[in-house]
Amino acid sequence: DYLLKNKTFHEYLEIGSYEGRSVVFVSEKFRDIHLNIVDPFENHDQHQKIDWKKIYNNFTYNISKLENKVTVNKINSDKFFNNNTKTFDLIYIDGSHFAEDTMRDFENSFKNLSINGILICDDFLFNDFEDINLNPIAGLIPMLKKYANKIEILYINHQLFLKKIEE
Repeated sequence: DYLLKNKTFHEYLEIGSYEGRSVVFVSEKFRDIHLNIVDPFENHDQHQKIDWKKIYNNFTYNISKLENKVTVNKINSDKFFNNNTKTFDLIYIDGSHFAEDTMRDFENSFKNLSINGILICDDFLFNDFEDINLNPIAGLIPMLKKYANKIEILYINHQLFLKKIEE
């Protein structure tokens, strides 16, 4: 919370929203922000036993008071980025937890992040996969190296906060 205090954000992108609790939090912290959600709300390799219809119903209920300031993209992040023309001030990545997907979400998000924009990667220390090379950290470490001169790391723990300082 302190890392985002006194900052102004106009366009927010959330990759992976699940029941929408984080987007509600962001809308309460930043009243004048437009919220863009990307989540297919369907079964995939990591979450095959989840009742996505129930999750989506909870999501729509949770965001029901935000309708005039939220755009929901019920597609995967790759499809979203293929058609996206917006730039975002704040991006929160909490989609797939597979390293390859996390790497791609980071790469695409960075390209669509404004200068001085904030990128937050959730589950940096997620370790549910026995093979560490499948976990998000294996996809994020190469991105931190690739963009080392273009980012400022603000915080690392279970979440990774960084600021884009140049293209």
